[in-house]
Amino acid sequence: ANRLWTVGSPDVTGDVYDSCGDCDGGVATTVSLTVEDCSGAAAEVRMTGTFWGWDPAGGPVATDNGDGTWTVTLDPAPAADMEYLWVLDGVQENLLDNSPVDLSCTPVTDGAGYANRLWTVGSPDVTGDVYDKCTACFEGTPVTFQVDMNQYAGGTTINYVNVSGTWNEFCGDCNQLSDDDMDGIYTLTIPIPEGDHYWKYQINSFEDQEFFDSTYGCAEQNGTFYNRTLTVGAAPVVLDLVCWNSCFACPTGGQAGCTDPAANNYDAAAVDNDGTCLYDVTFGVDMNAFGGTFSTVEVNGTFNSFCGNCNPMTDNGDGTWSLTIELTEGNYDYQFTIDGGTTYEGITPAECTVSNFGFTNRALQVEGVTDQGMVCWASCDACPTVATGCTDVNAQNYDAAAVQDDGSCTYLVDLSVDMNLYDGGVFGTVYVSGTFNSWNGLSNPMEDSDLDGIWTVQVVMPSGDQQYKFTIDDWTDQENFAGGESCTVTDNGFTNRVVSVNGDTSVATVCWESCIACPSNFWNVTFRVDMSNETVSMDGVHIAGTFQGFDPAATPMTNVGYGLYEYTISLGEGTTVEYKILNGNTFANEETVPMECGVDNGLGGFNRSYTVGSGDVTIPVFCFGECDACAGCTDPLSLEFNPFAGSDDGSCATAIVEGCTYSEADNYNPAANDDDGSCLITGGTACTGDISPTNADGSVGDGVINAADLLQFLGVFGTTCD
Repeated sequence: ANRLWTVGSPDVTGDVYDSCGDCDGGVATTVSLTVEDCSGAAAEVRMTGTFWGWDPAGGPVATDNGDGTWTVTLDPAPAADMEYLWVLDGVQENLLDNSPVDLSCTPVTDGAGYANRLWTVGSPDVTGDVYDKCTACFEGTPVTFQVDMNQYAGGTTINYVNVSGTWNEFCGDCNQLSDDDMDGIYTLTIPIPEGDHYWKYQINSFEDQEFFDSTYGCAEQNGTFYNRTLTVGAAPVVLDLVCWNSCFACPTGGQAGCTDPAANNYDAAAVDNDGTCLYDVTFGVDMNAFGGTFSTVEVNGTFNSFCGNCNPMTDNGDGTWSLTIELTEGNYDYQFTIDGGTTYEGITPAECTVSNFGFTNRALQVEGVTDQGMVCWASCDACPTVATGCTDVNAQNYDAAAVQDDGSCTYLVDLSVDMNLYDGGVFGTVYVSGTFNSWNGLSNPMEDSDLDGIWTVQVVMPSGDQQYKFTIDDWTDQENFAGGESCTVTDNGFTNRVVSVNGDTSVATVCWESCIACPSNFWNVTFRVDMSNETVSMDGVHIAGTFQGFDPAATPMTNVGYGLYEYTISLGEGTTVEYKILNGNTFANEETVPMECGVDNGLGGFNRSYTVGSGDVTIPVFCFGECDACAGCTDPLSLEFNPFAGSDDGSCATAIVEGCTYSEADNYNPAANDDDGSCLITGGTACTGDISPTNADGSVGDGVINAADLLQFLGVFGTTCD
């Protein structure tokens, strides 16, 4: 007499040496058998077997344990071995109908007509039965498939629909779907191992099957076929209901459009998805390991016909490049290229590629918003990490361990400013503030140890263009520039000095608020403008320029006749100034300087410019808002003659007639229009101031200057003469 363990039975825990009962020689009086319902939806579970004549309704009803398992307790325990099967909601299990057939838990079988479970006398309670299976409910993650066959038009009579995939080696009849309610929608839930799988629906063991190509977003190339894809994790998966051979639900005849709310062109009114959904697809490539030189990186693929430069990428500033474009669902081939597609990656076959017609490209499957990640040029993986740092041995922060330069090198920069012409009053210390020290007003004080008025400092700056300016006593005062100077740059409305650093650098000494050294000679410079063509403002004419901070009201000009206004200032030799004229004391009435005689002011207009030479100078007169002098009468023999006219405008009309123009003079000439100083007045007195009385002969005076003369003068004092 031998004991028996059958394949598929649970662990044996009840054996007693040399006995079929307990250690005290007794025999178990009850036995419990437990079965698991994988569906979790059973309303009734019972047993049937040899003891009940194999009547599906004849055996004992199991007790629901509330966890998907049901238990039958036989009291007393059978006195003989017992063949049995389980009945769930009136349906008796039949393990011969399973595909593939697994009879490991039914030792009593002929392999064709019957397959029964077996409990043997003395065996412990049964705890591992699973309804209609010899294995656990799920070896993997539950995946629910569902396909709508209502619009199938392939011509094959549908006996059954299968799902075939990598998990069942594309078996023809292994995983049949069911349509219990006969609504044309076939479903199946089975365990699938975790991981990535290819699969498709097929009919009657491949009498017909789904066929896909690169235009299907839900399919991916697998060898010579395109198949659906599935990624299985730990959580159960319920796949969307799709139409046969489609990525979408069967059309209902409603409005077509993009029905995916996650798409860029989602149409809330659309009922049927027509495959037009557009999704953001992001590409990234790391060029740090690329050995050559280049200007631009692009993405070229089947989505842009490998056009060359249609989709340039953005330089992220760290050697990586990225690009996001819109694509519809589908499968695409692509590569990264440089400089208009002149150089392709030449990537070799790998897990991220696909090979077609002798070409190997990267593979892209778009089913929604997609990020391809950051990969190394010509690789499926990220670039290997390398030590980065400053690789310039001459830099202040040289890193001998660095393999790749990260642009962090810093260098010594010598700066100096001449404060001898500073006119801002008494100050304590000059500082340099800039991008290199976050514009801190106290971080980098300068020194003037020999008290010669020239302040110096040595600072450490990163490589590249660095902005800075000289400041006083923690920003109590600072340099101010108009913009456009040779040593400055205007950035976001601020004009600062700039120095290009690519090694240790020494900047020549400059004058405060100047790009050059302070001048040693000063000269008077006279600016003149002709306003004869303008109606001069009640506020007068002003000049504004770099020499006075472009203050519109600070510097009035003087009217010197002929419509001419002028202003004189002492400027250092070699100084270049920019300026313009204002008809009034605000910029609302500034002149518009022509481009031909102006310099760009960085504000969309132009300023006048002048560089001081050696010697006093009067700048040639110009007409307000023009490059040249105003036109006027240029004939010196004409009464309208203007000596400052640049060209004749035909205004000369009156010839000059010289003579005495004083009507009270003895030799008054009524035809004269230009007094030549020849007027004679007789009947006067030789005694200056003797103006009273007027004598009978018409003469004036009595030879004595007295009170009568004073009273005569006071009597007419303030009178306006014609």
